[in-house]
Amino acid sequence: MLEHGLRLSDLTGEKPMPGIVSGAMMDDPVIVPKFTWSIELAKDFYDALELRSLAWHAGNMGESFALEMRAAMDVLALTGAVALESGIGVWMVFGAVLGGRGGGAAARAEGALGDLTAAEIRQIQGVVDKAGRPLEVAGSAATGTRRGVDSGLPIGKGPGTRSDTDFLAPPSSHPYYKGLEGGVPSLDPGTGLIPGVHNPYIGPAIRFEPGAAPYFVPGAP
Repeated sequence: MLEHGLRLSDLTGEKPMPGIVSGAMMDDPVIVPKFTWSIELAKDFYDALELRSLAWHAGNMGESFALEMRAAMDVLALTGAVALESGIGVWMVFGAVLGGRGGGAAARAEGALGDLTAAEIRQIQGVVDKAGRPLEVAGSAATGTRRGVDSGLPIGKGPGTRSDTDFLAPPSSHPYYKGLEGGVPSLDPGTGLIPGVHNPYIGPAIRFEPGAAPYFVPGAP
């Protein structure tokens, strides 16, 4: 809805009223938000997470903590930026991020890490710890909508198959996963690890980092 714009009345709750001059109607313009600040903050957030992982792996605990604080501040700033640039309000953004308002698969996934099973989480974390680089799970696994989870069916499309799992890693991290791809569950061998990081405007993700507990990253409202 936001990419196509909102009527001013959708945000204010006030419908067009007769104008003062010549009985004209007040305009009800379409507002198309531009997420310039939000996009920059999201990029900085992922940069901070990537650098934090590298600092932790190198044993620089002080730098790792500072970068973790930077990422946390980015989350707070991103909440305000999305609220401001979209016009939907800070509390609605907080509600979407914290799962306190609304619902849907993305909100349910926050507490359960999508539909990843405990065994899958252990497998993925083990691979990430060996690689020493972060990895993200996106797509239907993050939203909790995979088909045939734990069924043993072959990966594919349609009846009698199960969904694959989308794994993303920055291109610079791919060499560290060479030879380890087979250890991540439900990876489509024809696709392999996808280069890049997840796009919050497409959906949520589950982030794994070496030596740390995985956590849910909500999509943008």
